[in-house]
Amino acid sequence: MRLLIFVTIILLVSGISGNRRFGFGVKTCPKGWLQFQRHCYIRQPDTLDFKGAMESCARQGATLFQFDSTFEFAAVRNLFPDYMFTWLQAEIEEELEWLYEPYEEKINGKNTVATCIAFYSSPTKSYNYYYPCTSRFHSICEKPLDAFHVWVA
Repeated sequence: MRLLIFVTIILLVSGISGNRRFGFGVKTCPKGWLQFQRHCYIRQPDTLDFKGAMESCARQGATLFQFDSTFEFAAVRNLFPDYMFTWLQAEIEEELEWLYEPYEEKINGKNTVATCIAFYSSPTKSYNYYYPCTSRFHSICEKPLDAFHVWVA
C-alpha cells in the first residue's frame, strides 16, 4: 500500500499523469537551452560585437548573460567555449575573476576604447578583461524560465 501511495505522489508531482488542467507538470527550458534554477541560457551560434550580441539576445526576448552569484556562473560556465572570449554584462566588476588581481580597471584593460567585458575560458586559465566593444566574441543569452511556455508532462 505504501508503494502505491508513493508512486501516485511521484506521478502527480512530476505530471506523468498527464492531467495538465490541474496544473501538474514541470516547466523546463526549451531544447538547446541550459536551465539553472529559474533561468534558461543559450550560447549564440555566431561571434558578434557587444551591441550585436545584446540585440541578438533581445530578439529572443532575452538579455546578455549577467551572473548574480558564483553558483549561477559555475552552472553556466560550460556554455563558454574553451580558448575563446565571451561577452559578459557585469555591474560589480570587483567580484569577477580578472586577469590581474587585485582588480583595477586600468591594469585590466579599461580605457576610452575598451569598455566592454569579455571572459576568456580554457581548461587551465580563465579571466575577465576589458576589450573594445567592436570586437567579435561569443555571447550567451539569459531568459527567465517563466518567459517560456514549455511544460513537460
